[in-house]
Amino acid sequence: MMTEMKLLLQVSESDLQRQLNMISDILKKHNSQTPLSRALSSNNCAVYLENKDEVTEVLVQITVDMTVVKLVSVVLEQARIQQACEEFWSCYEVLAKEAMERTLHYQVRVLPVYFSLSSFSHLLIKRNHYIVSIKRYLENIGNLCKSRPLHVCEVKNESSKSFHSRHCELSGTSFRLHKELQGSRCEREYPVKELKLYHGCRSKLHPPTPWGLTLVHDKQQWYLCCKNEDELTEWTATFYSIQYDGDIWPSWRNNLKAADGLDSSNFF
Repeated sequence: MMTEMKLLLQVSESDLQRQLNMISDILKKHNSQTPLSRALSSNNCAVYLENKDEVTEVLVQITVDMTVVKLVSVVLEQARIQQACEEFWSCYEVLAKEAMERTLHYQVRVLPVYFSLSSFSHLLIKRNHYIVSIKRYLENIGNLCKSRPLHVCEVKNESSKSFHSRHCELSGTSFRLHKELQGSRCEREYPVKELKLYHGCRSKLHPPTPWGLTLVHDKQQWYLCCKNEDELTEWTATFYSIQYDGDIWPSWRNNLKAADGLDSSNFF
């Protein structure tokens, strides 16, 4: 066959072999891609603005390389919403059944998140009321760490659904959960970059305070309750700063416009 192809294409054996190797590499790369990466370059997806109902549904053409910051800009532009100075908008993954939501980092690509949503979750664009407090806290803090007791619930089975005071620590690059209070042995330790942080706790667990956080690692979940909103803000700020190496929101308008071609304010 090689001889016939050389005669047909009028190329040398080395050139033909090089062409065949290139084709083989392309096929291997194609076969190694996931179905998502081989999908159409864009998809019409439904996201919601400020709350979820038929009126607030916005259909957006999401390309495979669209980031969260671009999605927020497109949705606000379609809704003809002009942002006020120092006003921040974010995109959230909302788990309606669990009464929890997760702020998506501005550099995250939207399409993989969208296709991973369950039937009880959706994407929501709304004002981020925490970002100013988070920014102020991080600007004034010296040592980036949090270490104190929190009310913690780790659901292991149906009979284990109560909250207990346990020492929690965010420092370096890790989250550590102690068996009891400070001085007790560290029972769990995970890299912060492997965790997902949601605001809120499952209501059926009857959390002791309304300022709940949920940490997720694979299929394991820990429910943490802070004593007030300021404490929740501090834990959230520390977590995001560690997870994203301090890069938790875009630069100011000039840098953002240059990087993404957007005419917009800040987003988380």
